[in-house]
Amino acid sequence: MITQMSYWTAPDVLITTNINEDIDKDSIILKVCNYYGISLNELMSKSRLRKIADARNTLYYIFHKCYKMTSTEVAKMFNKNHATILSGANKIDGFMRFDKVFRKQINNLINIETIKYS
Repeated sequence: MITQMSYWTAPDVLITTNINEDIDKDSIILKVCNYYGISLNELMSKSRLRKIADARNTLYYIFHKCYKMTSTEVAKMFNKNHATILSGANKIDGFMRFDKVFRKQINNLINIETIKYS
């Protein structure tokens, strides 16, 4: 169950603005929450549980690596430091390099062309 949060609890997450013409941040965030089976409140919490941290890192990866947002822009969305974004995105990038099933699931989740690694 996804619960709504106020703007003050999660700045920039619940505001429907498009990063580019074809990107809707809110729908991507909700898809990742559903994929990992967590709520929006859990996603924005300070919890370090594996599935919650992996969901956050996946979002960092999607926004930073796939949609070419700067780490600073992504950090502002999630109220984090830019170094946290880079670390999380690189962690997911490593998973995607070696786990073909995970890579396929993430590609399907965000509906982008397949990311290929050599």
